[in-house]
Parts: sequence; C-alpha cells; structure tokens
Amino acid sequence: MNDNKPVFTSSQTILPVSENQPIGVVIYTVQATDLDSDSNGRVRYQLTRNTDQMFQIDPVSGGLSVKVSFLVIVLGWVVG
Repeated sequence: MNDNKPVFTSSQTILPVSENQPIGVVIYTVQATDLDSDSNGRVRYQLTRNTDQMFQIDPVSGGLSVKVSFLVIVLGWVVG
C-alpha cells in the first residue's frame, strides 16, 4: 500500500551556482525517505517547472547537476 508521502530532508534549498560550473558535475543531492514498504517506499526524483532545461537530476540518487554553461546564458542576456 502506498499511503505515505515522501519526506524531504529540506523543504527548500537555495543553491549558488557558479557561472563556470562544469556541466554534469553533481552540485547537490536531494534526499527524501518514504515510510511505505517494498517498491512503494522507493523514492524517484524528477524536475518540474522548466528547470529541466538547465538542470538534470538522477532519478534514483537525487544527484542534481547542470546541463548548460551558465556563462553562455549570462553573456546571452547581456549581449542580447
């Protein structure tokens, strides 16, 4: 039975990301637990609200990494 919601170790996290952060390197690991048993207790992670354009998350480990160079994005905003 799946009657428990996952509980995150932090309800909100603000992460500073360097403009030259290497692509693909984990910058934070999201952690949650679920009191349900067996497969109902396994937590899988995914991104929402268009964050998947700049970030990626490992659905099993919760490892969050950048997908794009922020230096390019910043320069695009300044020049564009």
